[in-house]
Amino acid sequence: MEVIEIALKASPAAAFTVAWCGHTFVPSRDELETARRALELGKKGDVLARDDAWADAIANYLDAAKLNSKDPILHMSIGVCYFQIGELERAYSFCQKAKQLAPAGYPETARIERNLAAVEESRALLKKR
Repeated sequence: MEVIEIALKASPAAAFTVAWCGHTFVPSRDELETARRALELGKKGDVLARDDAWADAIANYLDAAKLNSKDPILHMSIGVCYFQIGELERAYSFCQKAKQLAPAGYPETARIERNLAAVEESRALLKKR
């Protein structure tokens, strides 16, 4: 349980992965610092996205994804931001990646799928024009 608690403080996605996969490992100080920094960048991206500062949010999310490339929520968030600025192909790519990264039973799968469906629908409408 202690490993899950450490991972939860560093990154909820990491804690879910540890709990879900049943892996037992003790992350190094560097791994915890990297996870903490990724979480911090992701939270900053969330604030910027709420303020409709899409380009700045994307930059923060991309930096976070460099540190935590397997977090489906980061990829979905990047995709949503690209969707908001009309970059549908990039939005599709990131939302599709989020869906691929989400393990079976992941609690945010429905939200990822809804966002991916919205992007796909917009892409289809543009292709009809």
